[in-house]
Amino acid sequence: MKAAILVLFLLEASFAFGADSPYAEEDWLREGLALQIPKFKRTTFTPHPERSGIVAANCETDPSWWGRLRVFHHAADKIDWIASEPASYPENRGHYVLSCEWRHLDKLQMWVLEVFESTHMGNGSLWLFKLEGRDLRVLLHTTARGRFLQPPPDLIIPPLGETLLIEDHLSVEYRVPDGGAAETVHLTGTIAALDTEGRQQSTKPYAETWTWDATKRVFTRIQP
Repeated sequence: MKAAILVLFLLEASFAFGADSPYAEEDWLREGLALQIPKFKRTTFTPHPERSGIVAANCETDPSWWGRLRVFHHAADKIDWIASEPASYPENRGHYVLSCEWRHLDKLQMWVLEVFESTHMGNGSLWLFKLEGRDLRVLLHTTARGRFLQPPPDLIIPPLGETLLIEDHLSVEYRVPDGGAAETVHLTGTIAALDTEGRQQSTKPYAETWTWDATKRVFTRIQP
């Protein structure tokens, strides 16, 4: 039975991300937008608020289990181009997207694409991307869901225990410090310590802050 489940899982993964994938870019560009939608169980479109025709799409072959982010430009049904992904994203992304939203950072005068994603095990990340021409560039990537390898230092963890974020994912706020020239990214949540049976033993607030590095043009984390 376990072997059959594993085979089914591998076949499903192959369909979602393999050679016959519904995400094949050449098919999207050749066939147009309307023919892509029936390939997925659910597709959520998030148009760019200012740049007409640019859309971020959460395309799910199995809702909340298999899905991928796609950013593209279209004119009616014709897809003109698909944004390229940075090499680090395919290597580190989860199995499906929880949410994707365009956020405007007034001080930096830029739009960023905020993406929360998850693995099947419930772990996941926050990504912030900037669309530069037809390329997505990573501005920030950090753990935002599930297990945390660097919990608050004062959290008491039982022997052989683990730590877990209580919320669905970290909350994010974009703030401008008094007199600041750029936004900072504040992430908050609550981390629980679990014993070997998965029972919650204690909790502590968790927070991390990222500031803008004007030279590297990315957000860098302030170490506690």
